[in-house]
Amino acid sequence: MEAGNTKTRFDMEQEIMQAWQVLDDVKMLSARAGTTKEDWDAVCRLYQIRFETLFETFEHCIKTGTVL
Repeated sequence: MEAGNTKTRFDMEQEIMQAWQVLDDVKMLSARAGTTKEDWDAVCRLYQIRFETLFETFEHCIKTGTVL
């Protein structure tokens, strides 16, 4: 997390909701003809970053006492 970037439990809630989008994205991609391994790799990388960001926010909220 960048220095000076204070996140709250509300940021964490937003990030959780965004992470849940993985289900819709997978359904959309799997329904589309002609998808490639590269397409799936890109989705995997996107959600790896999204979940890392979410966990960093969670750790920050625990550390600062925003979430107990």
